[in-house]
Amino acid sequence: MSQVSHRAAALRIWLIRHAEPLRNRMGYLDSRDGIPLSEAGHVQAARLAARLAREPLAAVYSSPMRRAMDTATPIANAGRLSVIQNNGFREIDFGDFEGREFDDLQITYPELYEQWMARPTEMTFPNGESFSGFKQRVMHAFKGLTRRKAPATIAVVSHAGVNRLLIANALSLCDDCLFRIGQNYASLSRIAYFDNSAVVELLNGSAGDSAGT
Repeated sequence: MSQVSHRAAALRIWLIRHAEPLRNRMGYLDSRDGIPLSEAGHVQAARLAARLAREPLAAVYSSPMRRAMDTATPIANAGRLSVIQNNGFREIDFGDFEGREFDDLQITYPELYEQWMARPTEMTFPNGESFSGFKQRVMHAFKGLTRRKAPATIAVVSHAGVNRLLIANALSLCDDCLFRIGQNYASLSRIAYFDNSAVVELLNGSAGDSAGT
């Protein structure tokens, strides 16, 4: 039996990756704002809202990026809540790599591209963000959530990289292990936080999955 299963969690967080975005081109980077959901993405967001309507959500937080907000809004509406935007949960800023195709980057920035593929957690994107800076702002935003004084269940709608960081933190995984964590579009993960420990209760699930309490 789990050492923490008999105790109430101080905080339970649903981590949600935004639903499928609309893309005019495949195989390119899109870290910045303005990308809406696809038709399938809106269906996914509605299913997430229906699933999480059964949860006692005290708050819904979101990356301010459009694809995340388009996913978070139906969830918040189902719980009669307002979405709380948090810049800390934005996608990493790809800088000069933004909007570029992978094949083009391999030709234009061969050394940086090779470093990115081989050692992604050591990468600093030109005129963009470093992985270490990205991690620092995500964890700072997360610590703000843990300051809640009463036990609560909340939802955070963001991006694959953000979710991987928070899941890896809960599991005490090293940075190089991040990319072993699957995060599909519209995926659900859930972490319960206790006084001195955390339990990942659901990982990369769908709106049709259930998780034990």
